[in-house]
Amino acid sequence: MAKKLTLKTVFVGLVISSALIFCTGFLTWDLSDPEGKDAKKGELYLSKVDPFHPACNPCEDIFYLRSGDNRKNFREYRLYLQSGYYKIDLFGPEGTEISFFGAENYKTSMGYLKIIKRDGERASVYNLEDLKPETWVEIPAHPGVTGAYSVYFSPYPSFEENIASISWSLENSDQ
Repeated sequence: MAKKLTLKTVFVGLVISSALIFCTGFLTWDLSDPEGKDAKKGELYLSKVDPFHPACNPCEDIFYLRSGDNRKNFREYRLYLQSGYYKIDLFGPEGTEISFFGAENYKTSMGYLKIIKRDGERASVYNLEDLKPETWVEIPAHPGVTGAYSVYFSPYPSFEENIASISWSLENSDQ
């Protein structure tokens, strides 16, 4: 009887531990109402996807930023130094704009990315390799995947892994 109780206890402990590890990332999400009143201002959900650790990708740590909340440096993000590329989910009305820089203090010397939403749907950006450099590209809406947006990408090696500052406009940049 004691042997079965020990095995049962170990099994239950493993199930609970696995559930906690899997769900830890979900507990950090701040899903404050992306389609409601805050969506009128613009919201950014930024996560890092690590292709070398695919088992953990569902539990990505989400960095949440509201419109107007700029970051001169991005070191506060818990996964800033982790390997992997950034996945961008931008919410807000048509015309919402945001810029990502490869250098701190909105410097464009290490590449930058500017996104302008073209509809009220969530814009999801995660593959910068397909973008034509130094050119405005119009991305059409794909229902259930992404809304329409325009994007301008000035590349730099490993930019998609090294976002260093974020601005809701380019007014502060050295561009």
